[in-house]
Amino acid sequence: MTLSRRVTRFVPIFLFALAVSALGVSHAAAQATLQSDKPDYYPGETAVLTGTGFAPGEDVAIQVRHNDATPDSGVAHASWSVVADESGSFTSDWVVCGDDCLGSALLATADGQTSGLHAEVTFTDSPKVGSVVLGAQAGSLCAGTAGSVSFPVTVKRGTGSGSNGNFIATMTATGLPAGVTPVFTPNPIQVVSQADSASGTLTLSTTALTSSGSFSFHVKATTSASDTAGTNATLTIDLGPAITCPANITLANTTGLCARNNVTFTATATGTPAPTISFSPVSSSTFPVGTTTVTATATNSCGVSSCTFTVTINDTEKPGLSLPANIVKANDPGQCGAVVTFTPTAADNCPGVTVVSTPLSGSTFAVGTTTVNVTATDAHGNSTTESFNVTVNDTEKPALTVPTGIR
Repeated sequence: MTLSRRVTRFVPIFLFALAVSALGVSHAAAQATLQSDKPDYYPGETAVLTGTGFAPGEDVAIQVRHNDATPDSGVAHASWSVVADESGSFTSDWVVCGDDCLGSALLATADGQTSGLHAEVTFTDSPKVGSVVLGAQAGSLCAGTAGSVSFPVTVKRGTGSGSNGNFIATMTATGLPAGVTPVFTPNPIQVVSQADSASGTLTLSTTALTSSGSFSFHVKATTSASDTAGTNATLTIDLGPAITCPANITLANTTGLCARNNVTFTATATGTPAPTISFSPVSSSTFPVGTTTVTATATNSCGVSSCTFTVTINDTEKPGLSLPANIVKANDPGQCGAVVTFTPTAADNCPGVTVVSTPLSGSTFAVGTTTVNVTATDAHGNSTTESFNVTVNDTEKPALTVPTGIR
């Protein structure tokens, strides 16, 4: 708290009764006045208060209080006394307080202790520093990596006449997270008499150990213990991405294809700013039968993170068989059977199907009916078995040998 100084410049000692008698002053007609040498002051300045029209030689009680809603506190608002000179005038000093007076309207009163005369004057206590403006963060920071960002800083002059003239404000930044170092350029910042403001730059530097997040901090401009102004701002430190892949995916093929259409998947990622996620192959692609490795990648301004998973497409589709109609054939001459050939065919969604007949085509089939079983097996172990009949009819007449010349 700033204590006030009060100095009485003219304190002649007269006997009030004699002065009143000599001058013949009419108290009823007297009018006292109180004036300040300025309408507005800077904290710590000296206000010169001049009173006139009081009774010569009387004690005058002077007091300065708030003329607004601010509570009066501290010894700066205590009353003090001066003695009016032979003309009923006085001049006294009051050091403008800086604790509870800053930015306030003040009322000075003077009360004649014998005459009962009262006079008052109002003035204000304006700060030199009106406000501090901090611009947006320029650049970005990443946790785990040392770096720096900057903020434009503007110190504005106060609006009252007490803020006139050249002043220098020391800049500070508080509330920053561990590992962050503030540097103001320049520091202090000088606001010259002809200017309403002055600008500088705040640079915040981090280390590799600085954590990520959004941090509120305070920037303050100070010309004295009581004349300060400040503002809050936010420092953003980003975080590199971390990605989590889905579990491995297993699906059956699309009917008629040696693949699976429109295989979709998602991954999750954290980080600031929010990462973008990409896949190779991309989601919704067609995946061939077999196992394909998918790489998922998360990217933001602080880096890249990748993981992999597999997409397995199983061929669950059986091959289709085309068999000949049942075969009916006469026996081969002189044979109790016949050689029979046939050509079953197979089709499958994947290449590599094989066809096996039992008995084989080209075998000799005995007279009678024989069932031929045909199995088609694809490259992935899916099989289909169907059958048809081969009937061999004995159409050959027997040969007869008759004896001759029997007597």
